[in-house]
Amino acid sequence: DRAVLDQASRWARAYLRDPSAVHPSLVATALGLAALGGDVALFDDYRVRFERAKTPADRSRFLAALGDFRDPKVVDRALAYSLTGPLRPQETNRIANSLRTEPVLRDRTYRWMAENYAAIAARVPAFVLPDLVYFASGCSLERLERARAFFADSTHRVAGTGAEFEKEREGASISRFLAQAAAEAP
Repeated sequence: DRAVLDQASRWARAYLRDPSAVHPSLVATALGLAALGGDVALFDDYRVRFERAKTPADRSRFLAALGDFRDPKVVDRALAYSLTGPLRPQETNRIANSLRTEPVLRDRTYRWMAENYAAIAARVPAFVLPDLVYFASGCSLERLERARAFFADSTHRVAGTGAEFEKEREGASISRFLAQAAAEAP
């Protein structure tokens, strides 16, 4: 809804000018919705504010919003920032995890994970590694097969990956079945 996005952008701009201008319960939503149509300049503004955040709440709000941009140039910057920015180990995948929820970005975020696996693995806690399987999520059985081969490689195999992969494969099969059934429904 265009009116909702416009209002969210107004609130986001107001918050950027004066944090007391917007009720705290609306800030994260406003920043995220404004990011959906945001450009490189807005991304850079959010990035600087994330880096200079004085409270954990602001840090979290801006980090979450960095994963809400959809402009392809900004998406590439956001993914690169995940590995080059001053993110804590537990924050490394936050941007990419947000981006991968957008169906048109799933192949892009899976490719980012696969191309940067070693760098990601070096940054995140070991218990997070099996969760990287979720970058293959969605209805694409082709992407799941690429992921199966990727995680079968001994340099990418960690305890727990197999179980997570099977859960994801089952979810993808169900999603694909439901999508086909909906498409065939009268």
